[in-house]
Amino acid sequence: MEKKKLIEDNYKNLLLWLDEHNMITYSREMSAIVDMKKRDIIAQHKETNKIWQGKDKRYYTYVGIGARRVLRSSKDLPHLEEIIIAYYLEHKLVRADLTSFEYLFYESCGYAVESNHLKKNTIDRYACDYRKFFENSDFVKKRVQDITAIDVADFLDYVLNQFDVTEKCFCNIKSLMLFVFSYAKQRRRIECLNISATFHDLRFANRRFKRNIVKSKTQVFNVEETPLLSQCIEKEFRDIRDLGLLLMLHTGLRVGELSALKWDCVKEDVLEVRLTECKEMRDGKTTYFNDLPKQGHIRDVYLSTESKRILALIDCLQKEKRIISEYVVCDDIGLQCHCYMFNRALKHYCKKLGILERSPHKLRKTYSTAMLDCGCDVKFVQEQMGHSDIQTTYKSYQYTRQVENTFINFADKVSLELKKESNQQI
Repeated sequence: MEKKKLIEDNYKNLLLWLDEHNMITYSREMSAIVDMKKRDIIAQHKETNKIWQGKDKRYYTYVGIGARRVLRSSKDLPHLEEIIIAYYLEHKLVRADLTSFEYLFYESCGYAVESNHLKKNTIDRYACDYRKFFENSDFVKKRVQDITAIDVADFLDYVLNQFDVTEKCFCNIKSLMLFVFSYAKQRRRIECLNISATFHDLRFANRRFKRNIVKSKTQVFNVEETPLLSQCIEKEFRDIRDLGLLLMLHTGLRVGELSALKWDCVKEDVLEVRLTECKEMRDGKTTYFNDLPKQGHIRDVYLSTESKRILALIDCLQKEKRIISEYVVCDDIGLQCHCYMFNRALKHYCKKLGILERSPHKLRKTYSTAMLDCGCDVKFVQEQMGHSDIQTTYKSYQYTRQVENTFINFADKVSLELKKESNQQI
């Protein structure tokens, strides 16, 4: 009965879809047209997804993309095909034109995943942005070759008016559009708008972007908090993972780099950063894996005497607990510690000390700021941190680590000086 109802619902919904796209003809042909459209939807699905039969004789396939990608199955193939059709109709993925922005977006995502052109977490981010900003707009229904510079400007205006977006988020939206237009031009040979030149000509006032207020006390650990945190971790550490936080503080490693760090990358005076932990959504679940970092992130991190001592302490602890592991920071059975574990550990110590909770990334920013405070050459800091652009070091990794009382004292001194000057003139 469920199968029969599904077929009836699909037939009705396909009739509505055909009517919406002006493809309705006289009634004797409707059944044939609906069947033809069903075959077209299944062919569309097979372009980016596989249908297979398992050992249990059931038929399986994946529907959706990115975080929405889910497994569907049925005892017989026709029923599974009806399930696929229902999904495409429900999510408005049935193509009316092979060159609409909507269709090309999903096609380009499928191609990028299959050809390993982009990492899956990048595709997941594109899919998330598409659902939020593009899916309900008229822009995606247009054929790519018909989209003009005015259409692009109107759509971006719509995004700025309807959503609170930061400048970085706005750049991600433009990256998604560039990704689709590039695919249309290079892979499908469609003559379309020069989107890069269009973006170059567009100007949007800075006041239209959402502004995030960044305070130093939320970005780094100050001069009073850092020694307290170090002492607390070293005296009361529960496992090797906690000592990993100290290693981050004294090397500036990214949390993914710390997670993937292996003993064969630890040399006498340097840590060779060659891997980082990544995560992606697979079948609705988060999966962790090690991968090569970006080109600018591959580097040798110079070790201080303190960081060597921490590594020796970790090595000693592994031998004491008889842990055999290729990873520097591992759990009690030698398995790799994932990024989220360090986040939990740091929050535990912040709560224990009664200080503001911050992510492990703030340990990295604390290290960078401390290096600059010590008078280190900014080029060395850039290389040690693995920044491809020196402006990143200046803009995002340099904060004041003084406590608030210091600033109040400075303000009081200025006020006293101004008062003296005023009294002298009287």
